[in-house]
Amino acid sequence: MERWVKLALALIALSLAVLIPFASMFPDGLERAVKTLGVEEAGSLLNAIFHDYAVGFIENSYLSTLIAGLVGFFAVFAITWTIGKALKHRKTKNETRGNIT
Repeated sequence: MERWVKLALALIALSLAVLIPFASMFPDGLERAVKTLGVEEAGSLLNAIFHDYAVGFIENSYLSTLIAGLVGFFAVFAITWTIGKALKHRKTKNETRGNIT
């Protein structure tokens, strides 16, 4: 991938991370249906690190959501990048042996 494409994708991702906290505060479709039907929320199976896309110890809701989004973005990016490098290394290793998959 060309360098400018990577830069453009990174800028788009970071711009979204900054703008997403300004999204609507009204409930989405699923939350609205739950509220309309009067269904109670069951206890969660796991404790989320960033419950409701917020960092618990930060009072400012925008900053809290922004940090949660950036941490999530970089975590997914790092995992994806690591898997991609591992697969590329494996492919290169197989090609040097003559085993093309």
